[in-house]
Amino acid sequence: MEAKRGMATASRHGVAILKNHDAGVRPSQLIASVLRTLGWMKMPLIIELLMLGLANAASADQPIDPALHARVQDMAAESLRFYRLPELRDLTGDWAAEPEAWCARADFDGDGVNDVALLLVRREGEGFQLLMLLGPPAKSRAIVLEEKPWAAQGFGLAVARPGRYKTAVGKGYWVEAHGDPDELTLKLPALDRYHFESWNAFWYWDSSAKQFRYVQMSDSIAAPQNNAMKLPRGGWRRGGAS
Repeated sequence: MEAKRGMATASRHGVAILKNHDAGVRPSQLIASVLRTLGWMKMPLIIELLMLGLANAASADQPIDPALHARVQDMAAESLRFYRLPELRDLTGDWAAEPEAWCARADFDGDGVNDVALLLVRREGEGFQLLMLLGPPAKSRAIVLEEKPWAAQGFGLAVARPGRYKTAVGKGYWVEAHGDPDELTLKLPALDRYHFESWNAFWYWDSSAKQFRYVQMSDSIAAPQNNAMKLPRGGWRRGGAS
């Protein structure tokens, strides 16, 4: 009976190790805490618990896509000074339901090679960087599209197919002075960067200018400008080309 109670206690503390590790507690602090709490138990059991808890904690820090992680390290070292690729421990909130929302692949610039768009997580504090890797893995060119001080898990990436789309201006969200057209015609796939259950924008390749351009496609949270903006009832819903 005593052994069973000991194992149950060890199990609870094993879970605590993983959770505390994710919260930024140092492993040395965790070990000291467990030894103080479970000092009455036999040393072999304590060691087994620590090994199990720290192994689980370490696995939570592993890259979701090791190959992509290596590619980013080679091609975007500057970005990795302040940001990192999502890890298993980052799959929380909306990313728990959509674990691939941080990455999108398509031939965005029309060169016949699939490109990769990534949401990188800020190393300290909240924030994300939207990074585009153009070209083949061995010769990728990294382009930073944007950086925002918002939690990365609130956003996702998708691919918008070629076609005609009404922009936020065309839907009545913004006055034309906002600078975007009423309608956008895509000849190539575009990157759809969306806020879960809220608004979205496209990053599309301008073949003439040889660069990406940003267009707001919807906005369910902005305030009216000059009484010219009217939000559709029910807010924004993701849809296809018009």
